[in-house]
Amino acid sequence: MIRSEGGKLVGFVFVDTDRPIADYVAECKSVGSRAVALPAGTRLAWVGQFEYFERAQERLAWVIPLTLGIVMLLRSFNTQSLVETAIVMLAVPFSLARRALRASAGTLVAYRYEDPCAASTWHSSSLPLHAKPNGSATTEKLPIFSLKR
Repeated sequence: MIRSEGGKLVGFVFVDTDRPIADYVAECKSVGSRAVALPAGTRLAWVGQFEYFERAQERLAWVIPLTLGIVMLLRSFNTQSLVETAIVMLAVPFSLARRALRASAGTLVAYRYEDPCAASTWHSSSLPLHAKPNGSATTEKLPIFSLKR
């Protein structure tokens, strides 16, 4: 497709790939630099989703450390202890890993049972058996609350 941008003719090539866009562009740049010689006065730019990805990556490179620094500063003001602040901040990566593990386990259970609600209730199978008045046990679910008039 040929259009004009900034008073110059522009040609667009649209690419739809199943691969991660950053990997695809990196490979295309390396192959393109060896195989394609651009005439004078032309330029090659990667736009669209890849451009947005690069912008987000540049912004997150300074936003995440700034945010963690502010959290550390506020935490140290609150506790008046650098040791306690360091312990809490070192626990953050482990809690993120735990959350990712729980989310993936819930997704696997939902996929296994083909139940979209299973992801939020996958841990219910680990509940203890409930005793009946006659001494036997059952796995039936008991109500959490009941409405009585």
